[in-house]
Amino acid sequence: MHLLLETNFLVLCLIAYFGIVSGISTIMLLLLVIYLSCAIVMFFSLMLLLGMMAFWLVELWPLRSFVTACYLLFGGRYFPLSHLPIKIYQIVQYNPFSLVTDVPARFLTVGLTTSELMQYLLVTLLWLLVFLYLYKIMLKLGLRLYEGVESV
Repeated sequence: MHLLLETNFLVLCLIAYFGIVSGISTIMLLLLVIYLSCAIVMFFSLMLLLGMMAFWLVELWPLRSFVTACYLLFGGRYFPLSHLPIKIYQIVQYNPFSLVTDVPARFLTVGLTTSELMQYLLVTLLWLLVFLYLYKIMLKLGLRLYEGVESV
C-alpha cells in the first residue's frame, strides 16, 4: 500500500512538472491534480467493491478478466472513445473506466476546458460516493452471511 501511494505521488509530481513545462495554467494544473487524485480513489473504491464479491464467490480470478476487458474497452485503451457515435459517447464518457484513463489522456492531447474538467470531477466524486455506499451495504451483508472456508 505504501508503494502504491509513493507511485501515485510520483505520477502526480510528473504530471505537475510536464504541465508547467507545457504551459498549462496553474489553475488547470491544480484542477488536474485534484481530479486525478479523486479518480485514483474512485477506481480504488471500485476495485474494493469488486473484492467484496469474495464473500459470495469462491474463485475471483474470472472476475478479474472481465474487469480487465471492461477497463480496456470502456476506458478507451483499445480505441479513443471519442470515435464512437456521439449518442453512445455521451453515455460512455461518464463510466468509471473512462474517467480514469480516457479523460486524462484527452486533457493531455486535445485539452479540456475548466468547465469540462469540473464536470468530470463532479461525476468522479458521484461515482466515489456510490461505490462507498455500496461498499458499506456489501460489507454488512457479507459479514452477516460469511462462512469460513477451510482448506484441507
